[in-house]
Amino acid sequence: MWAVVDGVKENVGNFGVEPPRLFRGRGEHPKKRMRIHPSDITMTIGKGVPVPECPIQSLIKSIHNTVTWLTFWNDPINPKEFNYVFLAAGSALKGQSDKEKYEKAINLTNHIENIRATYTKNLTSKDVRKKQIAVATYLIDKLAIRTENEKVKFDLSFGSVREQDRYLPIANISRIMKRALPPNGKIVKDAKDTVQECVSEFISFITRASDKCQKEKRKTVNGEDLLWAMSTFTTTKHRVNY
Repeated sequence: MWAVVDGVKENVGNFGVEPPRLFRGRGEHPKKRMRIHPSDITMTIGKGVPVPECPIQSLIKSIHNTVTWLTFWNDPINPKEFNYVFLAAGSALKGQSDKEKYEKAINLTNHIENIRATYTKNLTSKDVRKKQIAVATYLIDKLAIRTENEKVKFDLSFGSVREQDRYLPIANISRIMKRALPPNGKIVKDAKDTVQECVSEFISFITRASDKCQKEKRKTVNGEDLLWAMSTFTTTKHRVNY
């Protein structure tokens, strides 16, 4: 499939829509994934371009021409989330975006030493938020984790980050897990979710262990510190002796 952008034919990326089915996940499940109808789709088209006709029903709800996505629709399982269709990775528009990111990465080399010095200093900060950011930045730097561009949403009424926003991006988790599998190996969503929670909890353990080291005026977090942190997070009923 292709789209015409500024008079140039460009290939379209993944444009499939999941069929209706039962969805099983965490919480109150299974849930029914409803069918996506043409009227649920929002498209982006140029000014003066006629709306594509659909033999079934009205095709779109609104039109945009100032965005980079081609179409989107609400996720039937999570109504607050959206599924988008973009141009293919080889498109000129996507290439320009990648070029800008690469140039920013090149420019980062001029600041990387200052960044490393800052997060190293903040690993022992008394500010918990600074310490958590320092731990996350350290892991991103040392493990070469590709971070996503999702914006963290804050709960303005409480001034805190939502629980689900504390997790590492699921795409990074999936990428790391696939390294241990054969090329044709598959990972089910429940497995990704479980590992995502475990890794995020482990970061919490590191933060708590770092607090312990700071109180004891030590600079190195060792295995015993991590085991202590894990035991303090375990409830009395399910406490494990390490």
